[in-house]
Amino acid sequence: MTGQNDLVLKHLTAVGCITSWEAIESYHITRLSSIIYRLKAKGYRIEDEWCQNMIDGRMYKRYWLRGEE
Repeated sequence: MTGQNDLVLKHLTAVGCITSWEAIESYHITRLSSIIYRLKAKGYRIEDEWCQNMIDGRMYKRYWLRGEE
């Protein structure tokens, strides 16, 4: 795994979920969806849901870890 994959996996394990904004702020990762794709290919069960920002109505995805297959 790459360093960014490890950072996201550790975050998911410790915190429970992550958004693109959290990935940018905490780890300077701008392509969270590609990291999630790679982790899924490795067998991690990662789920997602669309959420809406209550301030301006913008949509974003939240990812969380369900375990390994």
